[in-house]
Amino acid sequence: MSSSRIAGEPEILTADRGHCIGCYEGVLICIWRDAPTVGALETVRAAFTVMTDELPSGAGVLGVAEEGMPMIGAIERRITGELVSVLGRRALFVATVVEGDGLWASTARSVMTAIGIVAHRPCPMKIFRHPREAAEWQARFPTGAAPVALSEAVERCRAAMGRR
Repeated sequence: MSSSRIAGEPEILTADRGHCIGCYEGVLICIWRDAPTVGALETVRAAFTVMTDELPSGAGVLGVAEEGMPMIGAIERRITGELVSVLGRRALFVATVVEGDGLWASTARSVMTAIGIVAHRPCPMKIFRHPREAAEWQARFPTGAAPVALSEAVERCRAAMGRR
């Protein structure tokens, strides 16, 4: 990824009103307001490949599904499972945040758990309700991302998407 970015700021790779993909200190950040598309998942694949080429010891992934995000389609769910299986071998961790309470959030966390099971968990994976919890958990891995700074990077990525 580019080394010309300002220290402490995430590098935004792509952002629109439905998603943002960025990176910060060895962590790929994916924020989803809309369900992931095949194109966005291909961007995730390409970005993670570049990151792990630059960081042979591996990189982390922190994904956030905002409350109310539509359920992921069958094709995209299959691609996500493949991404976890293939890229997970080079991942230090995958932290998934499913924001919100109620039926939607519970169902989304169940889908993510199922994807992790099908993908045979090639790296440590955990599901959270809040980005700060995921940022604290990932601190045990050698990404170099301080929890508070990573939480702030997640919010900067979210801000790049604009208002809901």
